[in-house]
Amino acid sequence: MIAGKVKIIPILLLSSLLVFSLGCGPRPMIDTNLGSLKILEMGKKYLDEGKYKKARQYFYHLVSFYPGTEEASEGQYLLAKSYFDQNKYELSLLEFEMVIDRYPNSEYVDDAYYFIGWCYLNEAPDLQRDLMLVEVAIDNFETVILDFPLSNRLDEAKEGLLEAHTILAKKEFYIAKFYLRNKEYRAAGIYFGDIVETYSETEYVDDSIFYLGECNQKDGDLEGALEYYNQYVSSYPYGERIGEAKKRLLEISENL
Repeated sequence: MIAGKVKIIPILLLSSLLVFSLGCGPRPMIDTNLGSLKILEMGKKYLDEGKYKKARQYFYHLVSFYPGTEEASEGQYLLAKSYFDQNKYELSLLEFEMVIDRYPNSEYVDDAYYFIGWCYLNEAPDLQRDLMLVEVAIDNFETVILDFPLSNRLDEAKEGLLEAHTILAKKEFYIAKFYLRNKEYRAAGIYFGDIVETYSETEYVDDSIFYLGECNQKDGDLEGALEYYNQYVSSYPYGERIGEAKKRLLEISENL
């Protein structure tokens, strides 16, 4: 039987980020005597009004001059989120990483991992995505799921993980179909098998099971083909390929 390939995960490398540190950030004229709480409130006020640049001035001032306060940890998070809300994912990524590095015990760490996942996912366009970025996104979503089981981002992280897995499954499915069209059945079976084994929650698994039956059938492994067609029929009784699967089961059974 054609087996699934071994999943090899590349070393996670960060994408090139635009260098943007506190030292070169905006330098607003803010009264230092306002105190950390008032500065945070002012930043949140401007953020609620959609005045992102003005809000960031207060958040930068907060994390620069009151770095050890609870207000600073929230300000750092809101600073990162303000960039994310404007689709400025490289800057957002850098600021969310600072949440984790500077405030590892804050209540915003799980949120930071969650949004970092989406920053990487959003930076890669459709099938031409840099799959390494998708892998990094998966790593961050899994961190939320595994390390923060009580997080209010848990369900959203699972949705993000599903989307990332679907991207990888889609890529493998197109490769598998290419090999199938070119009658390279073993190569096609490796990719279809990996989808079934690794991305079982995605929308590509049912067709992959059917095509695994076809790959084995055309490669001369009729028993393997029977197993996959039977799996398709039992798991997807209302599937798009149910009629064809039953037809092939009957044909193979008559020839065994």
